[in-house]
Amino acid sequence: MEILTQKYRIQQFSFIPSVFGYNKLDFKDSKEYINITSQKSFFIEIVKEINKRKKPSKLVPVLVFFESRQILREFYDSEQFQNIHNYGQIKILDESVSIQDKDSIVKQAVQQGSVTLITKELGRGTDFICYDQSIDALGGVHVIQTFFSDELSEEVQIKGRTARQSSTGSYSMVLLDSGLEKYKIDIKFVQFMHDSGKYYSEIDPRRRTYFDEQYPEMMKFVKVIMEDHKKAQDYLYHLQKNEVTQAIQFLTEKNKCLLGDDFVSAYRAQFRQGNVK
Repeated sequence: MEILTQKYRIQQFSFIPSVFGYNKLDFKDSKEYINITSQKSFFIEIVKEINKRKKPSKLVPVLVFFESRQILREFYDSEQFQNIHNYGQIKILDESVSIQDKDSIVKQAVQQGSVTLITKELGRGTDFICYDQSIDALGGVHVIQTFFSDELSEEVQIKGRTARQSSTGSYSMVLLDSGLEKYKIDIKFVQFMHDSGKYYSEIDPRRRTYFDEQYPEMMKFVKVIMEDHKKAQDYLYHLQKNEVTQAIQFLTEKNKCLLGDDFVSAYRAQFRQGNVK
């Protein structure tokens, strides 16, 4: 809220209740829903979590979100995951999937018995809508997140892939202990959480502190992007005004390291002669 009011100077806010009523997501701050494990046991624990959430009927659809495509593929190819292939359709949804295939996979992901492995980028804006009342009666689609999001907004989006529009749904986490080190959570603190039975309420404040510490660096990056955007706008203006020298200067700066001096010289000559549109 402080960033919105001070950085972007937003002064008025509107709060609108959901037309679907209260959210029916099943998620609690306990070891039943949050599992922190070592690298050695990471894939094993993910498989266990999938098995646990599908039992006893084996009909509940499970969406498993990964931090990267590489980790997703490593899990898919792992020996541990082979034990789950007899549960029906297994699908992968990542950035490499075509638009046509994506629509098909999204529909299949909420069907009975399906397991879908998904990269976090697809956790935003992808509508996994389940119309099967028998699945809703079993508790709805289950979402497993295998990493702790640096940004709360990303986590909210991933959670929101289930329990949509007044439907039921559940959510759990399988986390790598080394992935929490950036939040200043070491093995001793992990043990403390195991002993206390509280996980999310301990990790979330440290996540927020980490984000606050990273924010100034992110803003530096935004400043660089804004400068590049301004240069690109100036380039388009020079093109419209037929200001050749300024336009060539922009192209030279952007392409010299890739194209070399000879190409730049030739390009400049062609541009002046009107051969480059």
